[in-house]
Order: sequence, then structure tokens, then C-alpha cells
Amino acid sequence: MGKILVLTNNVYAEQSFQSMLQVLSHEVYCSKSALKGLPAELITYFDILLLSETIPDLDVLDILSTMKSKNKLIIRKIDIPLPPDEKEEWVKNGIAGWLSQNTTIEKLREELDVIIRSNKNYFTSISAVKTTLPGKVKFSKIEYRIICALLEQEGYFMTRPQLCLHLWNEQPSNSRLVQLSTMVNNIRRKVRLEGIEDDAIKTLWNKGYQLSPTLDWASLYQKI
Repeated sequence: MGKILVLTNNVYAEQSFQSMLQVLSHEVYCSKSALKGLPAELITYFDILLLSETIPDLDVLDILSTMKSKNKLIIRKIDIPLPPDEKEEWVKNGIAGWLSQNTTIEKLREELDVIIRSNKNYFTSISAVKTTLPGKVKFSKIEYRIICALLEQEGYFMTRPQLCLHLWNEQPSNSRLVQLSTMVNNIRRKVRLEGIEDDAIKTLWNKGYQLSPTLDWASLYQKI
């Protein structure tokens, strides 16, 4: 799972593709305005930059030139396959791979997996940076319980109802869900105050929360 920024000339044209990426548990944000200039906070936050087929090649070249020093994985979305010699030129300019616009979830999953695996060293280096923690964070008792509950789950993931049941031994009510959301945001805020840019807890829309696997939690938190 990764954080993907989709740059496009038509946000509405990306809705179906964005939904498929989200089904695959990626965090996805689509933007047209960012084409005019990539804000530093967006560049820092996202792992993958996905360039839509709606962007002209000359504009793509400008983006690639701008991103050369940013150490980001850049993928291009296409309608039809490119000839090998054209792909080779794009690779030289910084494109890491291609995804098909007209695809199924299964095919998209495999295409993206191939790109990520072929750039494994890149993701390893990014993870190494994210696990370098400057100090300890003091959480409240219930925030600590949330972290421990997520750490004990496969994939560090739990649904919101599961977390409510774990914390209060009751089915979720609106007030409990609001309380849970507040505490999750508190955890994120405390981690960011330590200068860590990675999201401590990721929200998987309509599913639940996932503890970031790229953070060294054992060295981050202290029991109170």
C-alpha cells in the first residue's frame, strides 16, 4: 500500500481509476491545480506520482525535470501500449513504469506490483528514512491501547467497530466513533510534532485504520 498523487487535466476522468486504486488499499489524491506547481507538502507526503494520460508529453517532461531531485517514483498512465524505443526514452527521463487506463482491478494490481518490485531498492531507501525517529512520544493510556491493538493485528489493521469493541467493550455509537477519530488524530499530531512526516495511522476509507508499518513503533512510544 502506498500514497499516490494523481496529476491530471481532468479530475472527473480519474474517478474510476482512483476507486480501483483505493480498493487495493492505496491512499489516492487527484489534483489538477498541482500541475501549475507541485507544493512541497504534497511532494513530501506522497510515495508515488502518477501522471495521467490527459497530460501532454511536453508538460510531462517539465514535471520530470522538476522532480529529478525529489526522489519520487513516477508512473505514467496510458491508453495504448508504447513501442519499446519510446519506453526507453521515457525511462531515461525518469518514468518508472506504466499503468493501463482501460483495465481491471486484478490487472491493475499486478501491473503496479511489477513496478513496485522492480523499484524495490527505492522503497527500501524511503522506508529507512521514515523509520529514523528523533525521540519518544508520550501517549495517553487509551491512545497507547489503540497503538497496541493495531500492532497485534495482521497488517496492523482494524475496522472502526473492532477498535470500539476493543476499547470500550461495546458496539460503536456515533459518540464513540467521534471519540475514536479524535484520539487517532491526536496520535497523528503527536507523531508529527516529533518531525516525522509519515502518517502514523492511515485511514482506509470505509474500512478502518492501519498503523504505519514504516515507523519503528517499539522505539517511538513509551508506556505511561
